Amino acid sequence: MVTAGKEIRLLGFLRCWCVVQIVESTIKKTELEHQTIQSTLEEELLKVEDICKSLTLATEKVKKETDARRQVEKMLWQYKEEVDVLNKALQLAAMDAISPRSDVDALLSPALKEEGLKRPHVDEIAQQHPSAEHCRR
Repeated sequence: MVTAGKEIRLLGFLRCWCVVQIVESTIKKTELEHQTIQSTLEEELLKVEDICKSLTLATEKVKKETDARRQVEKMLWQYKEEVDVLNKALQLAAMDAISPRSDVDALLSPALKEEGLKRPHVDEIAQQHPSAEHCRR
C-alpha cells in the first residue's frame, strides 16, 4: 500500500517537475525573444550604417559644391576686377583720344629732338585719316 508520505513525496516531485518545466519554457521563450530582438537590432544597425554612408556622401557632395561655388565666386570677382580695370583703361584711352596731343608731344619732343627722329608713320596716318587730327602737331 501506498502510504501518505510516499504520496506527498510523489506530489512534491511532480510539483518540482512542473516548476522545472515552467522555468525551461520561460527560458526558451526569453531566448526566442532575445533572438528576435537581436535580429531586429542587427537590421537597425545595418540601416544606421547605410544612413551614415549616405550622410558622408551628402556631406562630401555639399563640400564639393561649396568649393565649386567659392571658385566660381572667385573667378567672378576676378572678372569684375578685370572689367573695372579695362573700363578705366578705356576711359583713359577715350580721354586721350579726345584731349589734344600737345602734352604727349611735349614729353616726347625732347627725346625726338635729341635723336633727330620724326614721326613719319604718325604723320602719314594723320594725313590719310581725317579722324586722326589729334595725332597731328
